[in-house]
Amino acid sequence: MFAPSVVLKLEGVILMNSEPEAGWLLERNITPEGPEYLAVDAGCFSWTTDSLKALRLARREDADALAEIIDDCHRVAEHQWG
Repeated sequence: MFAPSVVLKLEGVILMNSEPEAGWLLERNITPEGPEYLAVDAGCFSWTTDSLKALRLARREDADALAEIIDDCHRVAEHQWG
């Protein structure tokens, strides 16, 4: 389940939530270097090799619905960061 990052600043000390962030990404595999991920750049869909820049969807059903209208999407996969 998606858990937003939490940052607290107390008297100059920054504490960060240690919970990993998770989300569903749309992937395509057209390069030998690895998958590309669906992203949004200047209001348009694009593909990136950087999963940190990918469009993250909180629910699998939303990712599946979007994958149906993206022609070159090869799969929907859950990722975790953090």
